Amino acid sequence: KLNASESLKDTQLSKELSDVLKEAVRVHTLSNGAFDVTIGPLVNAWGFGPKMVTPPSDAVLAAAKAKVGTDKLSLNVTQRTLTRAQKGLYIDLSAIAKGYAVDIIGEAIEALGFEHYLVEIGGEVRARGLNPQGRPWAIGIERPDGGAQDVFESVPLNDMSIATSGNYRNVRMVDGKVVTHILDPRSGEPVSHGLGSVSVVMSSCMEADGVATALYVLGAKEGHALAEREGIAALFLTKRAGQASPERLTTTAYERLGGREDNPK
Repeated sequence: KLNASESLKDTQLSKELSDVLKEAVRVHTLSNGAFDVTIGPLVNAWGFGPKMVTPPSDAVLAAAKAKVGTDKLSLNVTQRTLTRAQKGLYIDLSAIAKGYAVDIIGEAIEALGFEHYLVEIGGEVRARGLNPQGRPWAIGIERPDGGAQDVFESVPLNDMSIATSGNYRNVRMVDGKVVTHILDPRSGEPVSHGLGSVSVVMSSCMEADGVATALYVLGAKEGHALAEREGIAALFLTKRAGQASPERLTTTAYERLGGREDNPK
């Protein structure tokens, strides 16, 4: 309804939508614009939205970029209203809503009195308590090479969540080149720095989901610097040409979790 509306007046939001947008705005600010939920027009232009399209022209990209920018949104958390500065804004929550859903399911399970559980939706995970063996849940992180789904590393989770952002599955060919589904909202172009994946461990799966996407867009160097500065537990995996195993870069907070390489090659 929000995206279908052309109104520039205050729009009343549900608590759920307000909560997700609040976190989206926070991650946008934290990452200096690398995460942006108004990226919908660019996602659709590149053919990763609901409609498959031909490769976008410069004019199409320029028109899409003109409709992108969290600065064009004004969110009132107290009143739970959203005001848009221009028509044509299209909010795409796919990089954060999945983690939110995981959190909500986990809270529902806890409300039923269960203390030990694991919830997973599409690779986003929330783990609480201990596994059936009485140990922390061991969560596998996939090798980001696009091949067979095998575990590169596992990390123990106890009352934490993990989310991974990567470019090794959802890709398409545009003019003979591989184009990733993760776009940089600042440039309007698909991310091309070669980073395989970023995994982020935080208490909230929604926060981990959004931050993982932001760090992936920023790339290994800039993303790692931000994560280290903010005390975020993050694992960056980069597949280098000629190397059988991805290059591993971690933050201090991640190393304290005790992750280990399970399947070296």
